Amino acid sequence: MKTTELAIAHHQIEPARQWMSRICGPHDLAARQGGLLEFRHEAVRFPDLGTVIGRIRYGTDVTIGVRRGEHFESFSLSLPLVGRQSLHCTGENHLSDVRRGLIVGPDSDQNLDMAEGCRKLQVIIPRKALHRVAENLLSRPVTQPIRFDPMMDLGRPVVTAWWQMVRQTLEGWGHLAALCQMPAMAADLEMMLIKGLLLAQPNNLSPALDPALASDCPDFVWRVERYLNQHLQDDIDLADIEVVAGVSRQKLYDAFHTWRGCTPLAYLKRRRLEAARQMILDSPRSGRTVASIALSWGFNHFGRFANAYKEAFGELPSETALRRREGEEIGDPRSRVMEGDSPKRRL
Repeated sequence: MKTTELAIAHHQIEPARQWMSRICGPHDLAARQGGLLEFRHEAVRFPDLGTVIGRIRYGTDVTIGVRRGEHFESFSLSLPLVGRQSLHCTGENHLSDVRRGLIVGPDSDQNLDMAEGCRKLQVIIPRKALHRVAENLLSRPVTQPIRFDPMMDLGRPVVTAWWQMVRQTLEGWGHLAALCQMPAMAADLEMMLIKGLLLAQPNNLSPALDPALASDCPDFVWRVERYLNQHLQDDIDLADIEVVAGVSRQKLYDAFHTWRGCTPLAYLKRRRLEAARQMILDSPRSGRTVASIALSWGFNHFGRFANAYKEAFGELPSETALRRREGEEIGDPRSRVMEGDSPKRRL
């Protein structure tokens, strides 16, 4: 069997839902504003295990609902190239943008909200395929469900590398396609993608798959990182963070700087800047001013906010807003995973 190229566009909800249901499994799809979609999906399906990699957009605000027990038998991984999305599962909300991907799994009720301007990379891996590769790695049966941390943080080099592999495969497909028509080559590439995911992204098999990987980053760093991401708009101080960490201030600072390259408060500031940027990108629709957006994310001194924003994104917030009003699509200029076209053809 050979790889299969997929491409489709729809303006109606039901055809789009049926198309994606055939690829990843049954799910709900609703347009939050009503009206027509600008749905487009371009992808490649690998023949051996059925993995699908591609790009997808809906062109309007949509909610995708996955219900446990309705035979959604895949893992859907996505990373916005522009825009944002959020995942609601097990009582938690996970925000996703160009620096943070998401994993929708088959074992819980979940809602994925995609903003109108969100265009993203997407990888669909069947549950059976993931279990097969995990069993090959462990040399034993895997009987329990595989569960991933739903947030894929591109602050971790291994996660960035994994998404780069996906992106480069798509960008270079015009050249790779002939080679991947050889079943053995396609199977090796697919195996590398799945194996890389199991080793790069924290999951309940991580200690068995790679004890060194599982022990690398202390639990309290992951705990603090998740706390900060879930309380971006709350009034947080260092004392709150220390309570969550459960370790001394010095130990927290040393470990966080080792594994995240900054202090916890600097990490919090960066995430708030990223959230403010997304709201500025949405400002033509929302009508909000840059100043009000800055205040809503805790930046009470506008001049300092503008300077920090420019240092982070290479332009002033007013420049982002102006370019957005003029209709230019804007991603993160410093993102390490950016969209690009194949020099020969675009999928």
